Amino acid sequence: FYEERQSQQESKSNRVRIVCGVLIGDFFHNFCDGLFLGVAFKGCGDRLGWAVFLSTVLHEIPQEIADYVILTGPEALLHPAIALGLNFLSGISVLIGAII
Repeated sequence: FYEERQSQQESKSNRVRIVCGVLIGDFFHNFCDGLFLGVAFKGCGDRLGWAVFLSTVLHEIPQEIADYVILTGPEALLHPAIALGLNFLSGISVLIGAII
């Protein structure tokens, strides 16, 4: 019984570590994207700003899909709606980066 309980605690600890790693990494990644977007629009003009915006969106699509797959996969086991919500919240950091 003790070994089973310890295994469950290790499994939960592993899940928390994976979820936190993905979300914290995504938060800072999106924050930096926001900084780059803000600088591109403010310092380089609209044309370069839109080019940076397009490239950011195109590289975010596969990255966010990968985050979702990891969060709903067998290691993290999040419900799809929770994974989408948490992924959305970490994505909001792009706005913080752009405002700064």
